[in-house]
Amino acid sequence: MDNEGTHAAESVCAYASWTRSWQGTRPLITVRGELDVASAAPFAATLVALAGEQADVVIDMSNVTFIDSAAVDAIDRVRRLFEILGQRLVVHAPSRPVHRLLRLAELTCLLDDTVVLDDTVVLDGGVATGASIPGPGPRHRSGAGTQLTFGS
Repeated sequence: MDNEGTHAAESVCAYASWTRSWQGTRPLITVRGELDVASAAPFAATLVALAGEQADVVIDMSNVTFIDSAAVDAIDRVRRLFEILGQRLVVHAPSRPVHRLLRLAELTCLLDDTVVLDDTVVLDGGVATGASIPGPGPRHRSGAGTQLTFGS
């Protein structure tokens, strides 16, 4: 723990790294690099480990240069776990690739209208234009809701 009360731990996986820290009572994960099939499971494990903290978790994805569907699926699965536990998983300041893929996967629910970090209010999930981008429509579920299909 440093002088500001922020405890940080770093994880590195191939081309991605993330730092766990605390902003007040809220865990903050800051991600850098490429989140892909190789880093999806270790990243999800980091998030799941925070589920026991009984606090909403914020993921700063402003420095993510690439994200694939495996990483988005892992994040969505963790989001579902957090919902079951009555917690929230929030993406703060998504980079352009992250915002695009979350929108295509119809997971803009991860973007919060107002996220507070370091006493700064960020509006519209950190989208540079300040405008929210609507998703293409409702998600379709098949079976018991464990498989997702996208399309018209």
